[in-house]
Amino acid sequence: MPRALRHRMAAQGPFTDDLPPELRRKRDLIVGTPALREYSRKLWIAGEKALAEAIAVESGRDPSDMTVRALARYVLEIPELAGAEPDPLAALNAVFDLLESGWPESP
Repeated sequence: MPRALRHRMAAQGPFTDDLPPELRRKRDLIVGTPALREYSRKLWIAGEKALAEAIAVESGRDPSDMTVRALARYVLEIPELAGAEPDPLAALNAVFDLLESGWPESP
């Protein structure tokens, strides 16, 4: 499931440059304006329950399972965390690597 979410997110918002010029301008305005960025985050986070339900269906788990809810929450926080990084796609991939593989023993 995280792999499919990674690919979906990598193709949108701050993680892709493959956008028409008008969408790229809108994205850059949102990412560069704190109030718009926070509003965008609130709208994005509102999908947490729906994402948890989709993850539950795909994983055969209950949507109330803490691991399902945690994955949904973590994934929805990625744009806020990684979207303003100098290389947003690399940051997105670092977060998904962590979600897919777990915390490494040592650096």
